[in-house]
Amino acid sequence: MSAVVVVGSANIDFTVQVDRAPEQGETIFGRDLLVSFGGKGANQAVAARRAGADVVFIGKVGQDRHGEEIRKNLETVGIDGAGLISDAACGTGVAFILVDPSGGNQIVVVPGCNYLRRSLRAGISSSGGRSCSYSWKPRAKRSTGSFDERKRRGCGPS
Repeated sequence: MSAVVVVGSANIDFTVQVDRAPEQGETIFGRDLLVSFGGKGANQAVAARRAGADVVFIGKVGQDRHGEEIRKNLETVGIDGAGLISDAACGTGVAFILVDPSGGNQIVVVPGCNYLRRSLRAGISSSGGRSCSYSWKPRAKRSTGSFDERKRRGCGPS
């Protein structure tokens, strides 16, 4: 089976059960704090690994406790973390999630290193795979690079 290469975000999620969402300026009490691993990219990588694929994850975390926890978790589930870059210039991404009894939620994400992807090319090179990544920025309306360029690198349909 070929390796799956996932380029994406990795976060630590802080999920709190609440009776209701707070009003503006209001402080409420929560129950049952759950700290877990998250991020769309890291979640996809773990799902692919659980489905039996060999997975390389490419992303960026801070040189902090959360970044190390993410790296250890990926390695524990059998994901190659060679493409996970640690950067002292930014913090690891975190998400704060409030969940009410009906399952409704409010989420605040502090992306940290997830939006500083300049050095991801090094991670892609170290993964041993071809570079099939798409560049993006927050609120970007389209990816950079042409379709023809991605096709030439073997990343698009033939």
